[in-house]
Amino acid sequence: MTSFRSILSFASVMALTLTAFADTSFSACPVPGDLKNGITVTRNNPFYSSLFEKKDTVIHEKRIMSRDGKPEHVSSTSLHPLTVYERISDKGTLTAKYDSDLSDLDSLPDRKSWVSNVSYYNDNKLIGKGTLTIIFKGAKTYTVGNCSYPVWSIETKSTINDKIFVGFKKEYSPDLEMVLMAVKLNSSGKALSSVIYDEISSN
Repeated sequence: MTSFRSILSFASVMALTLTAFADTSFSACPVPGDLKNGITVTRNNPFYSSLFEKKDTVIHEKRIMSRDGKPEHVSSTSLHPLTVYERISDKGTLTAKYDSDLSDLDSLPDRKSWVSNVSYYNDNKLIGKGTLTIIFKGAKTYTVGNCSYPVWSIETKSTINDKIFVGFKKEYSPDLEMVLMAVKLNSSGKALSSVIYDEISSN
Protein backbone atom coordinates (compact mmCIF):
# COMPACT_ATOMS: atom_id res chain seq x y z
CA MET A 1 0.00 0.00 0.00
CA THR A 2 1.37 3.39 -0.99
CA SER A 3 2.50 5.36 2.07
CA PHE A 4 1.98 9.00 2.85
CA ARG A 5 5.70 9.39 2.16
CA SER A 6 5.10 8.39 -1.47
CA ILE A 7 2.22 10.85 -1.80
CA LEU A 8 4.32 13.55 -0.13
CA SER A 9 7.16 12.89 -2.57
CA PHE A 10 4.75 13.25 -5.48
CA ALA A 11 3.33 16.49 -4.11
CA SER A 12 6.86 17.81 -3.77
CA VAL A 13 7.38 17.38 -7.48
CA MET A 14 4.39 19.61 -8.14
CA ALA A 15 4.93 22.10 -6.78
CA LEU A 16 8.40 20.95 -9.29
CA THR A 17 10.93 15.17 -12.39
CA LEU A 18 18.28 12.81 -18.24
CA THR A 19 19.86 10.25 -19.67
CA ALA A 20 22.70 12.46 -21.00
CA PHE A 21 23.74 16.04 -20.29
CA ALA A 22 25.78 18.40 -22.42
CA ASP A 23 28.34 20.91 -21.13
CA THR A 24 26.26 24.07 -20.69
CA SER A 25 29.09 26.44 -19.75
CA PHE A 26 29.17 28.22 -23.10
CA SER A 27 25.63 27.62 -24.34
CA ALA A 28 23.36 30.45 -25.41
CA CYS A 29 20.52 31.31 -23.09
CA PRO A 30 17.25 29.53 -23.92
CA VAL A 31 14.52 31.68 -25.45
CA PRO A 32 10.73 31.24 -25.75
CA GLY A 33 9.95 28.30 -28.01
CA ASP A 34 13.12 26.35 -27.17
CA LEU A 35 11.11 23.98 -24.98
CA LYS A 36 10.00 22.15 -28.14
CA ASN A 37 13.59 20.96 -28.68
CA GLY A 38 14.45 20.69 -25.00
CA ILE A 39 15.87 22.83 -22.20
CA THR A 40 18.27 21.44 -19.60
CA VAL A 41 18.72 22.88 -16.09
CA THR A 42 21.46 21.67 -13.77
CA ARG A 43 22.48 22.06 -10.14
CA ASN A 44 26.09 21.11 -9.51
CA ASN A 45 26.12 20.10 -5.84
CA PRO A 46 24.42 17.92 -4.93
CA PHE A 47 23.98 16.94 -8.54
CA TYR A 48 20.49 17.44 -9.98
CA SER A 49 19.69 17.86 -13.66
CA SER A 50 16.47 17.88 -15.65
CA LEU A 51 15.67 17.87 -19.33
CA PHE A 52 12.33 19.50 -20.18
CA GLU A 53 10.64 19.04 -23.55
CA LYS A 54 7.22 20.12 -24.82
CA LYS A 55 5.44 17.76 -27.19
CA ASP A 56 2.16 19.17 -28.45
CA THR A 57 0.66 20.59 -25.24
CA VAL A 58 2.34 18.19 -22.79
CA ILE A 59 5.59 18.96 -20.96
CA HIS A 60 7.89 16.01 -20.31
CA GLU A 61 10.69 16.00 -17.74
CA LYS A 62 13.55 13.50 -17.39
CA ARG A 63 15.52 14.03 -14.20
CA ILE A 64 18.60 12.51 -12.66
CA MET A 65 19.77 13.48 -9.20
CA SER A 66 22.05 12.26 -6.46
CA ARG A 67 20.36 10.89 -3.35
CA ASP A 68 22.52 9.37 -0.59
CA GLY A 69 25.38 9.20 -3.07
CA LYS A 70 23.40 7.18 -5.61
CA PRO A 71 21.82 8.33 -8.90
CA GLU A 72 18.03 8.44 -8.96
CA HIS A 73 16.02 8.73 -12.17
CA VAL A 74 12.55 10.26 -12.31
CA SER A 75 10.32 11.16 -15.25
CA SER A 76 7.15 13.20 -15.21
CA THR A 77 4.53 14.77 -17.46
CA SER A 78 2.65 18.02 -16.92
CA LEU A 79 -0.40 19.46 -18.60
CA HIS A 80 0.64 22.87 -17.23
CA PRO A 81 4.12 23.89 -16.02
CA LEU A 82 2.81 24.64 -12.53
CA THR A 83 1.19 21.23 -11.99
CA VAL A 84 2.41 17.67 -12.39
CA TYR A 85 0.08 15.10 -13.94
CA GLU A 86 2.14 11.91 -13.74
CA ARG A 87 5.40 10.94 -12.01
CA ILE A 88 7.29 7.72 -12.72
CA SER A 89 10.17 6.50 -10.55
CA ASP A 90 11.52 3.24 -9.19
CA LYS A 91 8.80 3.54 -6.54
CA GLY A 92 6.03 3.32 -9.13
CA THR A 93 3.68 5.62 -11.03
CA LEU A 94 1.69 8.34 -9.30
CA THR A 95 -0.97 10.45 -11.02
CA ALA A 96 -2.75 13.65 -9.99
CA LYS A 97 -6.10 14.70 -11.43
CA TYR A 98 -7.28 18.29 -10.94
CA ASP A 99 -10.89 19.49 -10.85
CA SER A 100 -10.15 23.11 -11.83
CA ASP A 101 -9.30 24.41 -15.30
CA LEU A 102 -5.49 24.39 -15.67
CA SER A 103 -5.62 27.07 -18.38
CA ASP A 104 -6.75 29.57 -15.72
CA LEU A 105 -3.18 29.43 -14.37
CA ASP A 106 -2.06 31.42 -17.42
CA SER A 107 -3.82 34.47 -15.98
CA LEU A 108 -2.59 33.96 -12.40
CA PRO A 109 -1.30 37.57 -12.02
CA ASP A 110 -4.84 38.82 -12.65
CA ARG A 111 -6.57 36.10 -10.63
CA LYS A 112 -4.02 36.31 -7.77
CA SER A 113 -4.77 32.72 -6.76
CA TRP A 114 -5.92 29.38 -8.14
CA VAL A 115 -7.44 26.52 -6.14
CA SER A 116 -8.28 22.97 -7.17
CA ASN A 117 -9.38 19.74 -5.60
CA VAL A 118 -6.88 17.00 -6.44
CA SER A 119 -7.23 13.22 -6.53
CA TYR A 120 -4.08 11.08 -6.31
CA TYR A 121 -3.80 7.65 -7.90
CA ASN A 122 -1.24 4.87 -7.81
CA ASP A 123 -1.60 2.60 -10.86
CA ASN A 124 -5.18 3.86 -11.29
CA LYS A 125 -6.05 3.14 -7.64
CA LEU A 126 -7.24 6.13 -5.63
CA ILE A 127 -4.85 6.69 -2.70
CA GLY A 128 -5.69 10.20 -1.52
CA LYS A 129 -7.58 13.44 -2.02
CA GLY A 130 -6.70 17.02 -1.22
CA THR A 131 -6.41 20.57 -2.48
CA LEU A 132 -3.75 22.58 -4.28
CA THR A 133 -3.60 26.37 -3.93
CA ILE A 134 -1.27 28.49 -6.09
CA ILE A 135 -0.81 32.14 -5.08
CA PHE A 136 0.75 34.92 -7.16
CA LYS A 137 3.17 36.94 -5.00
CA GLY A 138 4.65 39.34 -7.55
CA ALA A 139 6.84 39.71 -10.65
CA LYS A 140 10.59 40.24 -10.94
CA THR A 141 13.71 39.16 -12.85
CA TYR A 142 15.43 35.90 -11.92
CA THR A 143 18.90 34.73 -13.00
CA VAL A 144 20.17 31.19 -13.66
CA GLY A 145 23.87 31.13 -14.52
CA ASN A 146 24.34 33.91 -17.09
CA CYS A 147 20.68 33.95 -18.15
CA SER A 148 18.01 36.27 -16.74
CA TYR A 149 14.23 36.01 -17.21
CA PRO A 150 11.04 37.78 -16.12
CA VAL A 151 9.35 35.50 -13.61
CA TRP A 152 6.28 35.18 -11.45
CA SER A 153 7.02 34.63 -7.78
CA ILE A 154 4.44 32.16 -6.51
CA GLU A 155 3.65 30.06 -3.47
CA THR A 156 1.88 26.71 -3.52
CA LYS A 157 0.10 24.92 -0.70
CA SER A 158 -1.09 21.32 -0.80
CA THR A 159 -3.17 19.35 1.67
CA ILE A 160 -3.67 15.61 1.29
CA ASN A 161 -6.28 13.62 3.19
CA ASP A 162 -6.69 16.65 5.50
CA LYS A 163 -3.37 15.98 7.24
CA ILE A 164 -0.36 16.44 4.98
CA PHE A 165 0.93 19.93 4.19
CA VAL A 166 3.33 20.60 1.35
CA GLY A 167 4.35 24.16 0.57
CA PHE A 168 6.66 25.64 -2.04
CA LYS A 169 8.03 29.02 -3.01
CA LYS A 170 8.81 29.11 -6.74
CA GLU A 171 10.11 31.36 -9.49
CA TYR A 172 8.21 30.60 -12.70
CA SER A 173 9.12 31.84 -16.18
CA PRO A 174 5.95 32.05 -18.30
CA ASP A 175 8.10 32.77 -21.38
CA LEU A 176 10.06 29.52 -21.05
CA GLU A 177 7.09 27.69 -19.47
CA MET A 178 9.40 26.44 -16.71
CA VAL A 179 9.86 26.69 -12.95
CA LEU A 180 13.41 28.01 -12.47
CA MET A 181 13.66 27.69 -8.68
CA ALA A 182 11.75 25.93 -5.91
CA VAL A 183 12.06 26.01 -2.13
CA LYS A 184 10.12 23.49 -0.06
CA LEU A 185 8.44 24.97 3.02
CA ASN A 186 6.93 23.53 6.18
CA SER A 187 3.55 24.63 7.54
CA SER A 188 5.24 27.56 9.31
CA GLY A 189 6.88 28.79 6.11
CA LYS A 190 10.37 27.62 7.08
CA ALA A 191 12.58 26.40 4.24
CA LEU A 192 13.23 22.65 4.34
CA SER A 193 15.07 22.09 1.06
CA SER A 194 15.54 23.75 -2.30
CA VAL A 195 16.35 23.24 -5.97
CA ILE A 196 18.37 26.24 -7.19
CA TYR A 197 19.95 25.69 -10.59
CA ASP A 198 23.48 26.76 -11.56
CA GLU A 199 23.11 26.36 -15.34
CA ILE A 200 20.45 26.47 -18.06
CA SER A 201 20.82 25.67 -21.75
CA SER A 202 18.77 24.80 -24.82
CA ASN A 203 19.44 21.55 -26.65
